[in-house]
Amino acid sequence: CELAANGAVTISTIEDSSVGTGQKYMPYVPLALGMLSVALAQAGIWKCSFELLYRGIRYITLENLNWFSPYFLVNAYITWKPSAGLFIELRLENILDASYCDLLFYPSPGFTVELSMTIYL
Repeated sequence: CELAANGAVTISTIEDSSVGTGQKYMPYVPLALGMLSVALAQAGIWKCSFELLYRGIRYITLENLNWFSPYFLVNAYITWKPSAGLFIELRLENILDASYCDLLFYPSPGFTVELSMTIYL
């Protein structure tokens, strides 16, 4: 078995100095992003992975008066290759059923389950 983990953090300082005076952040650009992923696998047979994602405040207007709240997402993925010609994947996304928006008036989906099977001939 193999165990892998990785993560990343991004802090945004993208500013638009063309809009009045003072510090103004670009609309829809998160001030902070974070990701942590852990996976356990047996090479070529199965893999189970978990993701924790964080997206910080995103301003909606150039004036930075309105913003989207930060949120966390938890996702899990399980893949299995029982034979050379068969691949099965189960995806569980937004397990905590977080309510969030990344674009004004377009709410993102809640808890989602996807099962797929691929047959190679």
